[in-house]
Amino acid sequence: MDLSTRYLGLNLRSPLVAAASPLSDELDDIRRMEDAGASAVMPLGAPIGSVLCGGRSFIQRARHVRKRLGGGMRQVGILAAGGLYALEHNRSRLAEDHRRARRLAVALAEIPELSIDPGEVETNILVKPNVASLLEREFLSRSWKPQVVALSGNTDCYQPIEQKLQLTRKCLEVFLSFRNPVSITTKNALIQRDLDLLRELAALNLVHVSVSVTTLNADLARTMEPRTPSPSKRLETINALARHGIPVGVNAAPMIPGLTVSEMPAILREAAQQGARFAGYSVLRLPYAVKDLVLDWLKREIPTQAPKVLSQIRNLRDGCLSCSEFGLRLKGSGPLAETVHALFETSCNRYRLNEKRLELSVVHFRRTIRGQLSML
Repeated sequence: MDLSTRYLGLNLRSPLVAAASPLSDELDDIRRMEDAGASAVMPLGAPIGSVLCGGRSFIQRARHVRKRLGGGMRQVGILAAGGLYALEHNRSRLAEDHRRARRLAVALAEIPELSIDPGEVETNILVKPNVASLLEREFLSRSWKPQVVALSGNTDCYQPIEQKLQLTRKCLEVFLSFRNPVSITTKNALIQRDLDLLRELAALNLVHVSVSVTTLNADLARTMEPRTPSPSKRLETINALARHGIPVGVNAAPMIPGLTVSEMPAILREAAQQGARFAGYSVLRLPYAVKDLVLDWLKREIPTQAPKVLSQIRNLRDGCLSCSEFGLRLKGSGPLAETVHALFETSCNRYRLNEKRLELSVVHFRRTIRGQLSML
């Protein structure tokens, strides 16, 4: 892990634990970091204080600064003991902390007298502000072989914070400078901000974009994916990208068995009418902490349909709510999975999607330091 990371609170790790990411090594490393502070009070249940971790020189500097500010390192052993115990025994509480914070934000947002955007509350995001320079360094390496890079994977690269940080835009500038191909999947209209860069990339066959659409039902979308663009706004985004000559498709995902799968033909039809050239889909699965959030939502928002939804998810997942096996985790298996796939293929044929395989180019790649001549 990056030892220059500064921990402003272990609640930064709550989303990773909630997603069942392996944290044992990372949390153990906190005590070996050169420069790190870890709050163990709120998320980990330590009785008092925080833990400051570092080498001898770093701790000496910290003591000096603390004394200059009028404090002291009183009873440091007692305070550290609580934090160390929390790190060793209370890690599972991070996921609990994450779930409770999310529920609290959603509940408070429903109070008319309060102005709270749950999207602003979801600030437990690890940000790498130097991501563009790291990408540039990777491209400059002689070991790098030009290939398509997926800019979005487990998370959307156009989250609301991108409007302020512009990290995705900076990365696109690097892709364009080195002429390395990139694929983007997003549900956010903010991508329209970068139409200038995307046009230049598209002119060299270096980019394609997939816009996720889960449902065309605006009311359902509002409860299912609050703080995200409406279905009409996503279709508008597809249209804007297509009009500017950027290869764009639709990602019907995640389709919810027993709830939105029947909308797939309509989603593909509307996207095609807006200029989408290709399509893909995935079916909802419920791994780890995501399961609790979705189960709560089903019981709260659509209690009468919840049993059918869960039954069909299990039908797709061999009796389970999730499957991590490669090749099966996104679409499932069995008769129902085959039916959904047949519906997708029939709709693609009807609306002339996926007629031609889009392959991005790697022939234009060049190693260059931005602002300087290409390095041969």
